[in-house]
Amino acid sequence: MSCSIRTTLLILHLDNCYVLLYTVYVEGRSVMKLIISNSSPVPIYEQIKTSLVEQIIDGTLEENEPLPSIRNLAQDIRVSVLTVKKAYDELERDGYIVSIQGKGTFVATKNLTLIKEKAQKDIESHLETAVELAKKFEIDKETMIELIDLYFEEDL
Repeated sequence: MSCSIRTTLLILHLDNCYVLLYTVYVEGRSVMKLIISNSSPVPIYEQIKTSLVEQIIDGTLEENEPLPSIRNLAQDIRVSVLTVKKAYDELERDGYIVSIQGKGTFVATKNLTLIKEKAQKDIESHLETAVELAKKFEIDKETMIELIDLYFEEDL
């Protein structure tokens, strides 16, 4: 069974800064988007990795969805093959994608433990910021706990 795969690349040039919007379409449906900025302090491989992780976790990229080959993606977004390889290697190491020799690279079956771990890490980061602000403005622990309780009781 063959499927129709098409890609688009939009390059914006703003004051010595390039922003690339790369989109992959399968059977006319947008399945993957990458936004890469050469002026970001975040390395390009990390921008690729972060973007793919977000799309895997939110379901934009579904289980077993094929991903562009390392070579094709590097060529399409005009970066080194080693840059894409580093992103894919880290994604595979972290359990987000799987590579099957001779077949390609695919989104891994969702690992709920991995997703929960990532969510907890994000929550810890936000809590750290909240605690720093609370200390800065002398808001006590009891008030913070009360605020958290209020948020848990609300239907968000």
